[in-house]
Amino acid sequence: MEIRLERVNRAVHFKTKNASEASIDIDGSPNIGGENLGLRPMELILASLATCGAFELVEILKKQRQDLETLQIQVKGERAEGKAARPFTSIFMEFNLTGNVKPEKAERALDLAFDKYCSVKASLNPSIKVDFSVIVNSES
Repeated sequence: MEIRLERVNRAVHFKTKNASEASIDIDGSPNIGGENLGLRPMELILASLATCGAFELVEILKKQRQDLETLQIQVKGERAEGKAARPFTSIFMEFNLTGNVKPEKAERALDLAFDKYCSVKASLNPSIKVDFSVIVNSES
């Protein structure tokens, strides 16, 4: 697996591309010269973790014949204070599902996703508390 980063401006805006040329913009905060032209590196970690869990959730629910219609995820990361490096201390994700899905199956699927299958979670420092909630809204 490889990615390429290319500096786009004379500040800290980068374009990242993978082998298939899919891209994402990354930028820093204004206090380091960023111009809010992309996601910040720590935001990418949150997005990667949530997406990794979502990929597994969708696949597990499909195998369980649960009819997932929509999925939205809200992610919040808390960071350490008073250090040069400010790593995450905790991450909380709220998974909002719509469809004919049994809440207990969605909860179990996410337990499996984050405890067994998610490579992003396995790559995080184990001291980071990662938790989630599941809200299932049945189809009308």
